[in-house]
Amino acid sequence: MTENEHIVLASIPRSYAQVFFSNYSFLGWLLLGISFIDWVAGTCGLIAVVVANAIAWLLGYSSEMINQGMYGFNALLVGLGTGLGFQPGWELFSITIFAAVFTLFLTLALEGILYKYNLPYLSLPFMFGMWMVMLASRDFQSLGLSERGIYTANELFTLGGKPLVDLYYSIAHIDWPPALRTYLLSLGAIFFQTNLLAGILIAIGLLLFSRIAFTLSVLGFSIAWGFYQLTGASIHELTYTYIGFNYILTAIAIGGIFLVPSFKSYLWTAILLPVVVMLTLSLGKVFLSFGLSVYSLPFNIVVITFVYVLKLRLEPEKGPVEVTLQENSPERNLYHHIGTKQRFANRFYLPVALPFFGEWTVSQGHSGEYTHKDEWKHAWDFVITDEEGKQYRGDGDWVTDYFCFGKAVASPGDGTVAELVDGVPDNKISDVNTHQNWGNTVVIKHSDYLYSKLSHLKEGSIKVKKGEFVKQGQTIGEAGNSGRSPYPHLHMQFQVLPNIGAPTLSYPFGQYILNNGHTKELKSFAIPRKDEKIASIRKTKLIEEAMHFIPGEHLHFRILKNEIPAFRRLPEKSEWIVDTTSRNESRLISETEQATAWIYNDGQVHYFSHFQGKNKSLLYLFFLGLFKVQSGFYADLEIQDSIPSNLVFPKSWMFLHDFTAPFFQFLHADFSLQYSYIDNPTMPGQIELSSIVDKKIFKRQLSRMTFKTEIGPTGIKKITVEENDKILIALCEEPS
Repeated sequence: MTENEHIVLASIPRSYAQVFFSNYSFLGWLLLGISFIDWVAGTCGLIAVVVANAIAWLLGYSSEMINQGMYGFNALLVGLGTGLGFQPGWELFSITIFAAVFTLFLTLALEGILYKYNLPYLSLPFMFGMWMVMLASRDFQSLGLSERGIYTANELFTLGGKPLVDLYYSIAHIDWPPALRTYLLSLGAIFFQTNLLAGILIAIGLLLFSRIAFTLSVLGFSIAWGFYQLTGASIHELTYTYIGFNYILTAIAIGGIFLVPSFKSYLWTAILLPVVVMLTLSLGKVFLSFGLSVYSLPFNIVVITFVYVLKLRLEPEKGPVEVTLQENSPERNLYHHIGTKQRFANRFYLPVALPFFGEWTVSQGHSGEYTHKDEWKHAWDFVITDEEGKQYRGDGDWVTDYFCFGKAVASPGDGTVAELVDGVPDNKISDVNTHQNWGNTVVIKHSDYLYSKLSHLKEGSIKVKKGEFVKQGQTIGEAGNSGRSPYPHLHMQFQVLPNIGAPTLSYPFGQYILNNGHTKELKSFAIPRKDEKIASIRKTKLIEEAMHFIPGEHLHFRILKNEIPAFRRLPEKSEWIVDTTSRNESRLISETEQATAWIYNDGQVHYFSHFQGKNKSLLYLFFLGLFKVQSGFYADLEIQDSIPSNLVFPKSWMFLHDFTAPFFQFLHADFSLQYSYIDNPTMPGQIELSSIVDKKIFKRQLSRMTFKTEIGPTGIKKITVEENDKILIALCEEPS
């Protein structure tokens, strides 16, 4: 099968699934089958999907968008509506084709218009396309109205024989509660089916696709039904037109697709649904005068308006959280957000480093006891101390007695020297220069609104010039005792203005090592506190190069031993390629294993940010074992992290977990990594990393996997995985 044929085939079921904001092919095939309960509607819907996707491909539109069904689902709905309303014949099929073309053009045009506002077009193209067909059909004399539905038993017998007829009537004769009956009919009406059998099948498909979406569909319809009862609005109108799908789709869209599923997203769903009810009732009266159905217009108005309102917020961190990377599943949106929030909450910060080499101590932090007050409270003073906590040798009478005096001061990040003062003499101990408060100073511009200021530098030590571009880690001068400085130290602050003496800005350092005495801790985007001993990450070249995956690079693995039952069917050889997406994301792809692992590296710490594909793959084990690795070897450092539960637990466990996940999670996967072996700390030739993944339920351990990764001069050498005393060993052959 060619790539184009694969795209066309994959786009068919996904066009059906996209009606529920999904790219889940199983749901799509189920919905396609349900649409053929009325074979004419099903045929017209399928024709419309194929025509729309084929033309989008011929016009050169995104293969990914076509493949995901984004250009086909509106045409599908028009095809279903047209097929249901009219008698079969060449006239109907011709109109379906032209209506599908027009709907596709509307889809593409609205995508272009709304894209610049980052807004969805939802089913707006369907409504315009359907209204066009309904109004124009009044003049199509040869196009007969559908008489199907009068002899339902005969139609079902033709489709599925006597068993289908019996099933239909057994369901129809059940004494359904009115609300449940209308809910199921409203579900079926989304695909222009007006029978309970279609609604039940769609409900089952929705439940299998997403527990959150299913829950939201029930919640949304229930709130709307209750609002009808509360206000005394006519339930007859709801049961007659089955426009309850507006409430179902609104609840799923707000509660789980455009907002991260949570208590707040559910709350906003409850707030907005009465608005959808009032819009449905009011607009229904308007469109009735034209002989048209309101279709899904209320759903579109409320969802698009609400999403637009959210994007206008000045403080988006308050209130409900928008989905930033659409995963086409409420569960995947939620778990991706949880993983991203915990690990990359500060990803929009520019990662700046500590301005020195080796380990220093914070002698005064933010809101200090001596200075660092008021507008200048967000600053640090750094010194070097010995094991006894002293800053100097001997009596400390001379500046040269202080350990930090004359030590190199580095640029915290890439930037341009914005301001510079030199030539201020260093003070004698206990003396201060209040006239030249900041002493010898360098201000570096890192971005339009981020500057770093390094003060009290040693006279004559500054090695840069104003306007010069500097790199992160480049030496710019030496620590001194100039200005208002009674003893040698390095003063540092961040600010939004370039001038010396500007107010400070509270801003974190990207990655650094905190010495807790007996252990070390990796701090990410944190504010150092008084008396903490901190150091920039001391990179180990062997680790840094092993975790640096170059686009186009191939990695070849060979399984030497495999005793773990869950992974016994792994191929003996596995090849991965390093790839980069259009969003500049790096990833490892194993085509033979149908697995992809996304990589994020900030220059100091390697992360695996996401995994997609088969969990029963060697790449998946690689993803787990090296989930987070910082690039320096520290024997007393333990890296800790959490892996999203949906990437670790089987689907049977997640099925129950998904129902409660928006509110609380009882399944957890904890990751830890230690630096267990290095053959030569100065010039290492071999390093070993040991990591653990613990599965827990309510914090009680269920199982454990341990990993050992050997690194050599050529990169990753060997991976050893152990689970329940069973071992898997994979050897990495020299990368190409």
